Amino acid sequence: MKIAVLDDEANHLEVTSRMIKQYLTEEDSIYGFETIEKFEEFFNANSVLIDIVVLDICLPESNGIEVAKRLREVNSRCRIIYLTNYLEFATEVYETDHTFFVLKTDAVEKLPIAFEKAKNQIEKLRKESVSIKRLHGKRVVLFLNDIICVERIKRRTIIYTVDDVVETLENPEDAFADFIGMSIVRCHRSFWINPAHILNISKSEVILTGDKKIAIGRSYSNEVKHSFANYIAVGF
Repeated sequence: MKIAVLDDEANHLEVTSRMIKQYLTEEDSIYGFETIEKFEEFFNANSVLIDIVVLDICLPESNGIEVAKRLREVNSRCRIIYLTNYLEFATEVYETDHTFFVLKTDAVEKLPIAFEKAKNQIEKLRKESVSIKRLHGKRVVLFLNDIICVERIKRRTIIYTVDDVVETLENPEDAFADFIGMSIVRCHRSFWINPAHILNISKSEVILTGDKKIAIGRSYSNEVKHSFANYIAVGF
């Protein structure tokens, strides 16, 4: 895992980083920042790679909650732990998806609990997400539940999600290797679909979230219906 800590007070930054290091393995990395500028510069270059961010809320240049909102736009997989001296921010943090709110006075007791929870969330998300290199762009993390279908057109792969369309040169069977036949099922020579987004299914086509209609190839019909039946019965 890669963890980033942002705190404008050097002594708090050092103490927090030292506490977290106790729970890291040799493969894990931790990065400390005293300014938003340096932190965001690093995050923008490594957004897909950062797993957990520990954020101070009271910062000279901005509010840590606003920083968190920008982070979530780039990488919604990243887990956020707020660390502050001020209890009055306890309600404001719910403007963002976060894992834990910790008062600095309670850090010794609460930060290990927060970090363990964030780590467990990341491990679960890693099993349910893929990292894709955008065509002419940076890598992006996609959650399996958000993927509606995947289309292969010549050398390009187009991934349709609930709120975005991602183009890549990666082959679907390589990009989704761990999920083919389960969360991602081939229904046509050029299409793969997510059974979780099937609204209706017939012998010749499926209707997906967003009323997207895709033909079912004859040789893929049984696999599609079997996967959909499994999803209805037990889910993925």
